[in-house]
Amino acid sequence: MADDYEGRAAFTGDRDAALARAGRLLADAGYNPLPPTGNQIHFENPVSFLKTNKQPLLMVSRGSVTAIGQELVLNAEFGNLNALMKFLLIVIGVMTMLETVVLSVVFVSAMKRPDLLWVCALVLLPLPVIFPVVRKAQTWATSRALGALLAKMAGAD
Repeated sequence: MADDYEGRAAFTGDRDAALARAGRLLADAGYNPLPPTGNQIHFENPVSFLKTNKQPLLMVSRGSVTAIGQELVLNAEFGNLNALMKFLLIVIGVMTMLETVVLSVVFVSAMKRPDLLWVCALVLLPLPVIFPVVRKAQTWATSRALGALLAKMAGAD
């Protein structure tokens, strides 16, 4: 698993109780936690990237919580975020290319103004800026939500 997030938080008390609390909180957040194996809980997200409803935690596809000494370590993979970005790149990319072709036809054929073809490029200009900004913002929101979830896991009941 390629970890896109790793967070650590100290906890007090019993390791098994901390892992049980982590499992409950993961289930409450919409994940499917697997039964603990030793000092670790693995979890998966059953929700598709198309049904995340703007909930940053659901951008995580899978991960694990490990108890090392008196510390919980949360590792997560942003698989749903990666899939969403690929989907948006394809859909928006195809739509933008079609729009550029239509504008080219309109300017050249209908309006007889080939000197305005540069306007077609304006449709493409925002794309290299929009995708990294969206990815960075969603990564930040997901990391922040994971940090808050980890803090709850480490807290007392």
